[in-house]
Amino acid sequence: MTWIKYENPFTKHYFEEYARLVLNDLLNLSLIHRKDRYGQDKPDLISNSEELGVEVTHALSDEGGRQNKLFQQNYPKENRNQILVAEAKRLKVKGLSFIDNVACLSQSCSKDYNINLLISTIEKKLKKLNSITFNKYTNNQLFVSAFSFFPEDIEFFLNNFSNLVSSHPTNFDTIYIFNMEGLYVFCNNQYRCIPIPENSLTRYKHEAMSVSEHNK
Repeated sequence: MTWIKYENPFTKHYFEEYARLVLNDLLNLSLIHRKDRYGQDKPDLISNSEELGVEVTHALSDEGGRQNKLFQQNYPKENRNQILVAEAKRLKVKGLSFIDNVACLSQSCSKDYNINLLISTIEKKLKKLNSITFNKYTNNQLFVSAFSFFPEDIEFFLNNFSNLVSSHPTNFDTIYIFNMEGLYVFCNNQYRCIPIPENSLTRYKHEAMSVSEHNK
């Protein structure tokens, strides 16, 4: 059977642009895409003055990545549910069901699972930051998208950060963790959460989508 490749509008550039919009809006950082200036990333974003660099990532397991791909692709309206079932099988996504004709996934989201996922996500980026090919700046930062994470899990992780994440020769000066409720800013072993202004999530999404479409 020949599989049709469906378009996924949520590209790498989309998520990097989304992070740029969030940080510029909430913290006035004046970030740009490093590729726009140098033709390459590592890190993904830099300040216009080049005093800081920001790497962008997702707190997603391999399974979570496959689940996201299943629901983020654009499918034709005709026989959409049948296509979803076939695509879920191809992507090896389990637990797909339909309630009132709405596609749903059954999945566990335990505290230990979330904490371990944050640990592995940040450890992976710390290794990248410490590689010789990564462009380091005076201030090195990390933006982690964690949309489905509960605030209490993020706060537990940040409160116990030094016991959970290994120290490296070069560490991120600031780590941002972004969920549906706010932007957590972690610096010098302390954190604060900046609430998201009303309707901003929708605006970030539309603006990031527009830029991503333009850069195809």
